[in-house]
Amino acid sequence: MAHQQPDGAAAQLRVALDNMPGALVYTDDDLKIVFCNDRFKEMYIVPQELLQPGRPYADLPRDFAGRPPTARSSSRRAFTRSSKPASRRCR
Repeated sequence: MAHQQPDGAAAQLRVALDNMPGALVYTDDDLKIVFCNDRFKEMYIVPQELLQPGRPYADLPRDFAGRPPTARSSSRRAFTRSSKPASRRCR
């Protein structure tokens, strides 16, 4: 039974993060994606493979920069404010 508790806690955390109103992407010390919530996926439309754990965060603005201006919309602000994701600036 104790072995199942971390999975249950992880699932509860995932539900909480996916239901928060803000977009969240968490990276490790090498700026590789650990987690991004559903709101992030809704706000910043990129190929799903770029959002998988272990992918470099830098791939997101590179993909975004390669799109035509009409496909960029307000997402541009997320990638031009800082060269590091917000989760890294808070440390």
